[in-house]
Amino acid sequence: LADARLPAAAIAGAALLQRHGFRKVATQVELARAAEPGPASAALPGLDLEPREIARHAANFVHDRFALDVAIPREAHDRFWARRIANSLSGARHRVVAREGGFASFARDGDDIRIDLVSAVVKRRGIASDLLARVVALAAREGCRAVRVVTECENAPALALYARAGFAPVRYESLLHFATQVPHDA
Repeated sequence: LADARLPAAAIAGAALLQRHGFRKVATQVELARAAEPGPASAALPGLDLEPREIARHAANFVHDRFALDVAIPREAHDRFWARRIANSLSGARHRVVAREGGFASFARDGDDIRIDLVSAVVKRRGIASDLLARVVALAAREGCRAVRVVTECENAPALALYARAGFAPVRYESLLHFATQVPHDA
């Protein structure tokens, strides 16, 4: 599997890639909001979750570009996300805020904090909103300017969450995949 990302306005570039076998699978949006004081919380250097819990979070990603690509089997999607979550929570590059079945991993990126992943396996209880508020508050305490996150435009639940948390769009990209055959162990 190869992927390409282009500014969403680069229609001619996307058309060229599609003529060469790429498929447009999603449009991603980068959102940002100012860092502001909020609830006190400490960031963890990493988070060690049991494989079963990681699998629950992996199954939670249903609106991402890999789930939207009909050529990628669900089992391969879930294996990819399990590895990605374990890597993001390992503490090697990201810090984590967590609470009851949810986490947000993030890293410093210049004057900003960039969120890598947000996942709450229990929905509609304010867990993800609380995690975002904690990351925004940590960014303010560390003197950061803004908090940034990227999600797919097709991910309506995430877009609503980020809008409620004060995030606004700053950039859009088209995502294209190329694969003659996706291995089942991807």
